[in-house]
Amino acid sequence: MRIIGSRIYLRRLKIEDLNDIIVMESDPEVMLFTSFRRALTPQEIENRLYKTLTRSGEQIKLGVWGVFSLSDDSFVGWSMLEDTNQPFLEIGYMLPRHRWGYGYATEIVVCLKSYAFSQLNQPGLWAITQSKNHASIAVLCKCDFVFSHNLSYDLQVYQCLNAQQII
Repeated sequence: MRIIGSRIYLRRLKIEDLNDIIVMESDPEVMLFTSFRRALTPQEIENRLYKTLTRSGEQIKLGVWGVFSLSDDSFVGWSMLEDTNQPFLEIGYMLPRHRWGYGYATEIVVCLKSYAFSQLNQPGLWAITQSKNHASIAVLCKCDFVFSHNLSYDLQVYQCLNAQQII
């Protein structure tokens, strides 16, 4: 299954994506606003990818997808749409630093939001970000997410409701 945007497509991650993910997740600046808050080792990244690949097989319509350029199939990052036992599905994304500032994060959120609302008929979505991650907060707000509540001293929840389901 693929989710297609104007410049990108999302597809299930494969083991062949490991090298691109290692480059991205071993970058301390990329990992600064993640739950790890540090660069990961290649072994940690490989273990995470194997767990993701196993879980993705169990979640046919949800999971983690690689994000790739439609023009040249190059790696743009990864994205997720997962059931985390919250009121709404959670979305997330990560981009290598050389992809920052080109609108890819916004396009990923638009693709995931469209898929969740039109194909999965979800009532809403959640995104969790650190309060200091101003770039991610700006992307979410641009995509009609609004601040919902603080999850902890530095984690914030943003939500977007499906306008088709609001009465």
